[in-house]
Amino acid sequence: MQSEAELVERFRATGDERWFEELYRLSRRRVFGVCMKILRDVDRAQDACHEAFLRAYERFGTLRGEGFSAWVCRIAANQSYDVLRRRARAQEQGIDELEGDPPNGEAIERDAVTREDLTRAVEIVRALAPHQRTVFLLKHLDGSSYREIELLTGYSANEVRSFLQNARRNVRLAWEKCESAGSSALPPAGVTRPGA
Repeated sequence: MQSEAELVERFRATGDERWFEELYRLSRRRVFGVCMKILRDVDRAQDACHEAFLRAYERFGTLRGEGFSAWVCRIAANQSYDVLRRRARAQEQGIDELEGDPPNGEAIERDAVTREDLTRAVEIVRALAPHQRTVFLLKHLDGSSYREIELLTGYSANEVRSFLQNARRNVRLAWEKCESAGSSALPPAGVTRPGA
C-alpha cells in the first residue's frame, strides 16, 4: 500500500483519478468523522463530506505543505460550519413562516396548539432582544448544542448560557402575562422587553 504522500505526488504528476480515489479511500472515514462531530446528523455529514472531497479535487493544486487528509478535514470542517450557519439563517427567517397556515391542521390538532397560541408564541419570540432570539431559536427550534451555538454565533460559552437563560425567562414571563391578561398583552413585533 502506498503512503498518502506518494499518492498525492502520483495524482499531482499524472492527474490520473485512480490516485485521488485511493486518497479518498484512505481518508474518507476521518473526514466523515469531522463532519459528523460538527453536524451530528448522518445525512448532513455525508453531504458535507462529499462536498469537501469535491472541493479538494477541484482545488488540488492549492495543497501545500500539509498532509492530504488534514487538508480535506479542514475543508470538511469549514463546509460543516457553513451548513450550520445556513441552518441558523434559515431558522431566523423561518420564524416568519410560522405565522402562515400549516399545510394541514392535523399536527396542530394533535398537539392541541391553537392558532392563537402559535401567533402568541411567534410574537413573544420576536419581542426578544436579537441576541436572545438567535440563541433561543438555535437551541429550541434547531436543537443545537451549546457548543454549536458558540461556533455559529461567535458568542462565548458564558454569553450563550446567559442569553439563553434570559430568553427563557422572558418567554416564560411574557407567556404568563398573556395567559393572565389575554393575548392583547403582547408587545408589538420588534419591541424588546425591558431587561433584555
